[in-house]
Amino acid sequence: MSRVILLASLATLAIASGSIAQHSISDQLQAKIWKSETGELPYREFTPKKGKGRYPLVLFLHGAGERGKDNRRQMVHGVPDFVSDSSQKERPCFLLAPQCPRGVWWADDKVYPLVLQLLKAKIDDPRVDPDRVYITGLSMGGYGTWHAIARDTKLFAAAVPICGGGTAETAKLLGNSRLARLPVWVFHGTADPTVKIQKSKIMIAALAKAGNTPKFTSYEGVGHNSWSRAYSDRQMHEWMFAQCRSGATRTLRDGDRVVFFGDSITAAGARKNGYIRMMEADLAKRKPKLDVKFIGAGISGHKVPDLQRRIERDVLAKKPTVVFIYIGINDVWHWGSNRGTKKKDFESGLRELIAKITKVGADVILCTPSVIGEKTDGSNKFDKMLAEYSAISRSVAADTGTQMLDLRRHFMDHLKAHNEKNQPKGILTGDTVHLNRAGNRFVADRMLEALGVEPAKR
Repeated sequence: MSRVILLASLATLAIASGSIAQHSISDQLQAKIWKSETGELPYREFTPKKGKGRYPLVLFLHGAGERGKDNRRQMVHGVPDFVSDSSQKERPCFLLAPQCPRGVWWADDKVYPLVLQLLKAKIDDPRVDPDRVYITGLSMGGYGTWHAIARDTKLFAAAVPICGGGTAETAKLLGNSRLARLPVWVFHGTADPTVKIQKSKIMIAALAKAGNTPKFTSYEGVGHNSWSRAYSDRQMHEWMFAQCRSGATRTLRDGDRVVFFGDSITAAGARKNGYIRMMEADLAKRKPKLDVKFIGAGISGHKVPDLQRRIERDVLAKKPTVVFIYIGINDVWHWGSNRGTKKKDFESGLRELIAKITKVGADVILCTPSVIGEKTDGSNKFDKMLAEYSAISRSVAADTGTQMLDLRRHFMDHLKAHNEKNQPKGILTGDTVHLNRAGNRFVADRMLEALGVEPAKR
């Protein structure tokens, strides 16, 4: 770490010493000491008010000026923005704020292992959602954030490094990592005299080598305290809490309430011999002790805008813990009568649905639209458009960290193997769109897999 950063941290320390912010929130965060065979680490912990379900966890890494052992200074910046009454009302979460000792950095060989031990122990808390663990930090904490995601890629659902950077080793690890889908939002002031904005740009370039395209906000004319604007940015908070660990499979848990949100395919799935009822029957046989409720919420003819209008009534009011969003067929099909959904509205609508569902603590599994015609040579009328709308769904899932169930790919792979005569229907659908019995069985199996349940061999 550069000498310049150390000098600037003295200014941060002066701010921390003269601030009374920590006094106003100290009674909300319990002071604790993490102890292990390798050392001790003071930290503060915020616990959301008791309620059902699991909550996200935020790991906050302070700047160099807040180092010490008083277990107070680390609460000055950033922490109040996460634990305030208004923030907790909208986005309840756990928060861990460890305090780094003087004279060392988060990346120190003795400090970082302690932070990691503390984090993993907290993730084991049954009230913490392990798929929604977020890391953020400012200045030295920004460096610590880059350090952490480069070395422990599978722990985090999103990262927000602010006015930080990293070593050449960190950059190399980022470039060779599997972080292509980790949501990262970087903040930095263009006039930062302490940690030059180029430091963040180097880390962003390293991530790009791994296939990642992080969000980047540069504040024109802002100096080193870019964290003030970043942590008070409502959009940043909404974005962060909408993220779910990329590629994670949501395993069914006792007491889960699974809502299936969609159109006529979903409506039929809730009837006798539909895919929802098949899933229910399979689960009763395979996991009879698991108390899970499946709730159908499909309406014929509906598109994404329709789902937006009825989400409160048909989904959120049901108190879900998991929601399958299986939509897109009518958004495309209705273009045949010029009543389809514009791509920009389809995308923004999906994002709004995901944000509202995750805000109440439920997990989302986003499905791509399946088929409008079962021909495998690309001659179905809406094949090109379905591919485009499916790509939008995949992009939204990747950007928001939402679990994706790519039904279109599953359907096309299956049809290529089982539709040798290139029939327009009859393999998985009865009328080119709506599922026949084999199609319901096929979707039931794919959705069970998405919930971590291996389908029965047939």
